[in-house]
Amino acid sequence: LKITNENMLSKYNSIYLLDLKTNALVDISQTVNEYNFTMTNTSSEPRFKILTSAGVTTGTENVNSNLNAVVVDNKLIICNNTSQNGTVSVYDINGIELLNQHYPKNTKSVVDLKLHKGVYLYKLTNNDGNTLSKKIILN
Repeated sequence: LKITNENMLSKYNSIYLLDLKTNALVDISQTVNEYNFTMTNTSSEPRFKILTSAGVTTGTENVNSNLNAVVVDNKLIICNNTSQNGTVSVYDINGIELLNQHYPKNTKSVVDLKLHKGVYLYKLTNNDGNTLSKKIILN
């Protein structure tokens, strides 16, 4: 797969390709990018999603441009552009912790949530104490 973009960074801060089969998250913000994969003709499942960050923040959560996350297809994609490792916790609406997992510094991580339909909260906490909390709604 060869991806070429022109002038996309004037509208979006970042552009990523998410491989839904392997959970690979590839930064495709550069002018020309290549991503190699193997696929058979027997699957009709969607394979890829393009994710963008438009630089607009909504809500009242703690905003840190170096630590962000998005939920796509029951996967939490963590963009940790800091020099600190961190921990992600996911809670149900009653405050019960359902997941607690570490994520590395200076990288993007994909966490398979495996959650049912409902409302959840996630909290990212870096080792330096920076946090980001947001609500997840799965339909």
